[in-house]
Amino acid sequence: MSSSSNSPLLPPVEEQQAGTAVSALYDQIRLDTGLPFVQNLVKTLAVSEAALGIHGQLLAAVQQRSTLPRSLIAMLLYVVARCNNSIYGSAREAFHCHTLGIHEDALQAWFDGTLEPAPRRLGAVLEFARQAATTPRDLTPADLDTLQRQGLRSDEIVEILQVVALGGYLDTLSEALHVDVDAPFLAR
Repeated sequence: MSSSSNSPLLPPVEEQQAGTAVSALYDQIRLDTGLPFVQNLVKTLAVSEAALGIHGQLLAAVQQRSTLPRSLIAMLLYVVARCNNSIYGSAREAFHCHTLGIHEDALQAWFDGTLEPAPRRLGAVLEFARQAATTPRDLTPADLDTLQRQGLRSDEIVEILQVVALGGYLDTLSEALHVDVDAPFLAR
């Protein structure tokens, strides 16, 4: 399944076609993401060793440096992908949520407005992420106050915004390049 109605714009570099440097980057990205396979987005970026290296370093930095729980990162990226109508991103993050024990149905119901997440803090964070993904210039000090009343610190709010921006980056790449959704993302 392609992330759009068109075929992928660039042919992915399959593992058996990859040179030594790209193979090493594939191994490192697999290690950093914890996935046993190389994602189609990664294979598509491999047409440029430089782009793949940048992508790998960005993902590694988030995995190694973020103080946010991985489950929250996955939920934030899911919200961003849904806001961006990213087929690839939504499938990717639903997969990540599923592997972390987060039910996509609950996230979908929250996104559709038919379920209020518990605890309230999580709902406030997800709503903040939705607003940051869709209308970032409309954020106000009151939005930050809402999060701070839920016990979030300024450093956590900045990290949340970084994850939202990362989601936009991932969704832009996957949708602009018409990346096919990985089979494991669909087989849940």
